[in-house]
Amino acid sequence: MNRLDSSLYRRLLEELEVTELRLSELARENAFLRIDSEFNLKEPLAIIQRLRKAGAERFGESDPVIIHPHEITREYVDSDGTWFFRAQNLRPLSIEESDKVFISASDASVLEKNRLEKGDVVITRTGANAGDCALFFSNHAAVASSHTFIVRSDSWSHPYLVAFFNSLYGKAQILRGRYGAAQPEVAPYYLRNIWIPRFSSAFCAGIGRLFERSHRQKTEADVRFATAEQMLLKALGLDAWRSPEQAITTRKLSEVLDNRRFDAEYFDPGAAAIIALLRENGAVELDKFAHVATGFSWDSSQFIEDRIVSGEPFVRIRDCKPGELAPEDLDKLLASYALGCEQPKARAGDIVIGMDGLKWFYASLLTGPCYVNQRVAWVQPRHSSEMSSEFVLLCLNSVIGQRQLLRAMTIAHTVGHIKLDDVRSVLIPQLTQSVHDEITEKVRSSYALQREARLLLARARQIVEVAIEQGEAAGLTKLSQVKA
Repeated sequence: MNRLDSSLYRRLLEELEVTELRLSELARENAFLRIDSEFNLKEPLAIIQRLRKAGAERFGESDPVIIHPHEITREYVDSDGTWFFRAQNLRPLSIEESDKVFISASDASVLEKNRLEKGDVVITRTGANAGDCALFFSNHAAVASSHTFIVRSDSWSHPYLVAFFNSLYGKAQILRGRYGAAQPEVAPYYLRNIWIPRFSSAFCAGIGRLFERSHRQKTEADVRFATAEQMLLKALGLDAWRSPEQAITTRKLSEVLDNRRFDAEYFDPGAAAIIALLRENGAVELDKFAHVATGFSWDSSQFIEDRIVSGEPFVRIRDCKPGELAPEDLDKLLASYALGCEQPKARAGDIVIGMDGLKWFYASLLTGPCYVNQRVAWVQPRHSSEMSSEFVLLCLNSVIGQRQLLRAMTIAHTVGHIKLDDVRSVLIPQLTQSVHDEITEKVRSSYALQREARLLLARARQIVEVAIEQGEAAGLTKLSQVKA
């Protein structure tokens, strides 16, 4: 090949997603015997080269403990059991505690290897979110499912590891090593071969302090939200309420015929008592002050599962959890397809409710515009409504809202369903303006603290990236600029 041809060849390599590797390089560096294009993309290879030049070392050189938890036949019990930590409880940088399931103490006792300790690094092992990583900073005991890894190291700061694994430089390496199409996985031996840069103990301690502050703020947010819920129940005289223990209830035939239901769940005495109390106190149906619709049947072939790729965010059933829901945390639709469907977008302040479930039908408060998928109820408070979105959300996620929705549930193939009319008819209490406003303020301050807690973790990740790109001194400067 002459010099001109060689120059053109090099330019083509730079402009195309083409990687040229020597056979000797594959044999020396690729211990995984992978020659597929996904494993040898330009960007992760360039990142690894950059880290190595900066003196990074393989994670496995420090002999970390990487635990692959045992699996059991899952038999869930009520909330007095042990929290069974699943992959859906793990998100990048955060632990999701709203969607908990529990196993019995006896089942938990045989899963000692799976037991999570405060400060553990947890990584999703399988599924679309394989590679997600967070610090287990929960105040509640838990045992992990086999779809996660538990990582412990005496040689590395755990908060620093989590910040790095979530950074551009860690995430690119983890995504590079995933294998499998329908159900991507990450292997323990691959985690051991990830390149990680070393920084001083002072820098790592600073990252750790950001994680600790975030945890304190999240704990305070939980306290404020619980206080708001207690205020709601007290205002309704339900603060000391216990569900009736009677297992048998009698109903007139006319009631059965009018409702076209004769199952015990629909005539649950606890739900009936709550509904009667709400009606006595002048509660109103949700659709009296809000427009309640359902989402659009989007073509699943147009879904973009990778959250890094740009697109139009949309809410799916699995996204509906108590609290705020930000567009940046959602899966995406191909933009050209979504815009071509000419469907309306939900807006900040709207509420979405998952209509498929079994033990709950949680509501989320949107913080920005996005589309809504089918089987998701979309609640748009009318401008004339005197009830805040935060107050309505609290009511829907509290015992008074959930008992009404669970009462209406029908079950098919082990999955519970509710109808749009069930959502529209949920009774929302009308309280005095002062109590309503105080509850609203508590909920808003709780969400503000949660946002600050998430921001601190995002800052930790960004500061690690700064330290890698500009040097540790620049990272320490950024740490000093974070408000105490």
